[in-house]
Amino acid sequence: MPRVDCFLTADAAQVAEGKLYVLGGGWERLTVQQVPVTRTVELATRIIVAWTETNRPLQFALQLVTEDGEALLNPAATPSVTVGRPVHLREGSDQAVPLVLKVNGVALKQAGRYAFTLSYEDEELARTAFEVVVGKRR
Repeated sequence: MPRVDCFLTADAAQVAEGKLYVLGGGWERLTVQQVPVTRTVELATRIIVAWTETNRPLQFALQLVTEDGEALLNPAATPSVTVGRPVHLREGSDQAVPLVLKVNGVALKQAGRYAFTLSYEDEELARTAFEVVVGKRR
């Protein structure tokens, strides 16, 4: 089963030459002037794929949930990753796959806690939470 060793919110992120480049990453609070508000959020992610999981598509489910567990992405986003086996890779080696997941038009209806979750075959692999606060930015 794949695992996730990095999953964080970011103002912007990209993948280049096998690396994650993150701007404004790891925020836990989003201060807005009013709710509801619609935002774009990027998630910097690194998925570790086991040797036995290579050479086939791996389908994930990305969801945004409220503190009450209500799913806000209907349907959930379904990013897919296929990792091959490079000839220079030692047999049995895991591979790290950097990935940026961009979620456009996230509708945040009220102040409170939210969390993005990333799942594989109905098992949650990662979660990152944040709070929406109405008020002036500090």
